Amino acid sequence: MGVLYLYMSRHYNYWKKKGVPHLKPSPYIGNLKQLLRIKECPGQFLASLYFKGVGKPYFGFFIFDRPALIIRDPELIKHILLKEFHHFTDRFVTADEKIDPMGGKNIFLIKGSRWRHLRSNLSTTFSSGKLKRMFPLVVKCAQDLRDYVRETGSSKDNSLDVKDVMARSAIDVIASCMYGIDSGALRDPRDEFRKFGKKVFAFSPKRAIEMLAFFFTPGLIRFVKGMFFQRHSDKFLRGAFTEAVKERETRESFRNDLVDVLLSLKRKKLEEKEIKGIAKKKDTEELKTLEYTDEDLVAQAVIFFTAGFETTSITTGFALYELAMNPQVQKKLREQIGQVLDTHDGHITYEAISDMKYLDMVLAETLRMYPPLPFLDRNCVKDFTIPGTDIIIEKNTPVYIPTLGMHRDPILFPEPLRFRPERFTPENKGSIHRFSYLPFGEGPHMCIGMRFGLLAAKTELVHLLSSWEVVPHAETPRTMVLSPYVLFLRNLGKIPLLFREVQLPVP
Repeated sequence: MGVLYLYMSRHYNYWKKKGVPHLKPSPYIGNLKQLLRIKECPGQFLASLYFKGVGKPYFGFFIFDRPALIIRDPELIKHILLKEFHHFTDRFVTADEKIDPMGGKNIFLIKGSRWRHLRSNLSTTFSSGKLKRMFPLVVKCAQDLRDYVRETGSSKDNSLDVKDVMARSAIDVIASCMYGIDSGALRDPRDEFRKFGKKVFAFSPKRAIEMLAFFFTPGLIRFVKGMFFQRHSDKFLRGAFTEAVKERETRESFRNDLVDVLLSLKRKKLEEKEIKGIAKKKDTEELKTLEYTDEDLVAQAVIFFTAGFETTSITTGFALYELAMNPQVQKKLREQIGQVLDTHDGHITYEAISDMKYLDMVLAETLRMYPPLPFLDRNCVKDFTIPGTDIIIEKNTPVYIPTLGMHRDPILFPEPLRFRPERFTPENKGSIHRFSYLPFGEGPHMCIGMRFGLLAAKTELVHLLSSWEVVPHAETPRTMVLSPYVLFLRNLGKIPLLFREVQLPVP
């Protein structure tokens, strides 16, 4: 026992030697006590550590015996995510590609030049032109959502669990816009896509250990045989993607969506000019021979589907909750929706959505309180000297940015638990440090589907709020309790809300 303790504590003076403030570690487990007890989700855990470092721009902690660093200062975050990105090109989260090809090959986890090439190609899926072409598909799903509420949730005491309803609607949007599939998840809770959505983020003790390994202790992955996506989910989406590809090839149709972008990746060889633009010298030969297999394509299809539906549904669900709890904000938003639609002949168009500035503010505040990415992780790939100091962040040191903690820091955002969209007026936005507000990350690793997710969320909210007033139910939680069992930020339990039919105010 004594030998084990000496081994596990051998690095516990690491930060002290460097002169870096740090949290005192517990024997064997470092500073992971709350995380190991599954009392908090990873985002909450890192937020709680964030608040232990008040007044410090950065401080150390320990993942078991491994030194890691938490960054609190927005200026230093700017260096890590953007200005000195070449020191922090990779996420720390890791999957073992040999036992988990789906996890190891997707854009969220791959490293280096492979990531750069894939990112540059997949980014074209979300250009302004393609978003405009997708918009009618988003509108169709939003109209179906509005009709569904009218059919099922408009009676006096019949509440709807917006957490579940918005998840099902988000699946329809993602399936339609990304894969050309009519999933039917909204109207059929037993739909296979919805079953997949529930399973992929389902909690179990084994799943908790796997998530801990992926984001904090990658060395344990092969021992726990961790899979970033569970096998049943992997199998289902593989089949769905394969069917979408077959139909596309049989009909020889071209929709310019994610399926077509992925198929084009498989067909084309990398050109010399493209390689020079994205590769470091040592990676050039690898990229010359790089080909995308079916496994590579399915891995991207899986991560886009899971991340897309989860973040979109979470954002719209939390937005509806906060609007129900803050009726004065909801009233102001509905008035602006009416005013904007009046200038667009009553039609919900792409341009009309873009003109709804208060809607932008409402979603920005929702994302502040409930960021889809509650923390950011980076691996230092090259020694980095913290500006203005002689302190070196050594290669292979994991670095964490607790987004949730920053967003709820009263120094950065006064009255952080109060829902106040006016924080994001053009005048007030100027006082918010760009790198203190990071709902989708920042820099080259910024969430690739951010614009699509926001467009889908806005369109669904406009269709709902132009027809319904959202009000709390007797069972609606007055304080939002976050689930400790998930990776993405999600509430614990249901969000029951009532929908009361209204008409838009006449300008």
